[in-house]
Amino acid sequence: MTDWDALVTGIPAEEELGPTPNSEMCSQTLSFLRARTPDLLPSPDLAVDDPVQTWIQVAEDAFFGCPPRSGETKSFSEAYQELRRLEAEVAAVLGDF
Repeated sequence: MTDWDALVTGIPAEEELGPTPNSEMCSQTLSFLRARTPDLLPSPDLAVDDPVQTWIQVAEDAFFGCPPRSGETKSFSEAYQELRRLEAEVAAVLGDF
């Protein structure tokens, strides 16, 4: 699932964001996410559709807020923690092939 890998590695690392993220970086990341989403869904394995959709939503919410200010995610730290959890869920399913 190369499109998935490109999406995951295409967002800035949490360490790159710093305490006050650059709004241009957030805007570029949000554009990147929105441009790549159509390539991912529906996925070749329906078992990963839900975690992939949730990953995309968490990432979009985080970078739209820059830093996140509303919804369930209150910080980039929380967003990245959830993104890592979802990545592991997708990896577990993809590892079953």
